[in-house]
Amino acid sequence: MEADFPRRMHVYDYRAEDRFGQPVISFALLIDDDPDWRPDRYEAILCGKKRLLEFHTAKILDYRGREDELRKHANPVALFVLAQLASMPTKKDMPGRAAAKLEVIQLL
Repeated sequence: MEADFPRRMHVYDYRAEDRFGQPVISFALLIDDDPDWRPDRYEAILCGKKRLLEFHTAKILDYRGREDELRKHANPVALFVLAQLASMPTKKDMPGRAAAKLEVIQLL
């Protein structure tokens, strides 16, 4: 979890809009292990005026238990989700982590 994450999303959003000269859609892929942390907005009020950015999020943890579906999915992003899910429980299990990495590589 990062306390300043919503503000960072706001910065990314306005920099992208400034760079490309048109509105953008902001999306965050949350890969942390806290199921309750789901930031979706940045809000600042100054002198009675409000600045608000609402952004889309997806939580890797929401795909836990759907590994078989991810293995079969045609979208290559599914493999990134699968790899992240495999890395979470194997932080201190190096043989398990190596086996999980090998499986994802073979699915490529």
